[in-house]
Amino acid sequence: MAPIDIVVLLLIGIAFVAVLIRIRRKGTCGDCGDSGSCGGSCSSCSSSEHAGCPACEGVDAVAKKLSHGLKAS
Repeated sequence: MAPIDIVVLLLIGIAFVAVLIRIRRKGTCGDCGDSGSCGGSCSSCSSSEHAGCPACEGVDAVAKKLSHGLKAS
């Protein structure tokens, strides 16, 4: 293996560990579906563009938001 291969694999490994640490600390938006509210670790899922995390909004609301502005064929 060339040294660049080792560097690339090392960077991918570091990024993977960083994602695992973030999920362990903050949780995921999927956690909101179990609790029924978007508070605590899920509060970062809400913003001015998004009313709340998709797990709390429900399938119909998410489908409506995603299809907004699309023409029916």
